[in-house]
Order: sequence, then structure tokens, then C-alpha cells
Amino acid sequence: KTPNLGKKSLTEIKDVLASKGLSLGMRLDNWPPASLRADDRFAYRSR
Repeated sequence: KTPNLGKKSLTEIKDVLASKGLSLGMRLDNWPPASLRADDRFAYRSR
């Protein structure tokens, strides 16, 4: 859990994402891009 992240905050984040056609946990095609350095791709996946 993330401290100080209440249900209202999470709802607000979800609303902003939805207004942009996004959602939490969604998969993005072609991400990370091949142009990203290999060590950067590893750091992204380990989060």
C-alpha cells in the first residue's frame, strides 16, 4: 500500500486517466520502445 493515498485520491487519479483513455494496470503496445537503452528497459520492468 502507498501511505496517504486514500480512496478519494485513487478515484480522482482513475477519473483523470479515464478522461485521457487510460487506466491503471493497462498494457501498452510497443512499450518500452526499442529505442530505450537496455538498462533502462530492465529498470522499468523491475518496478
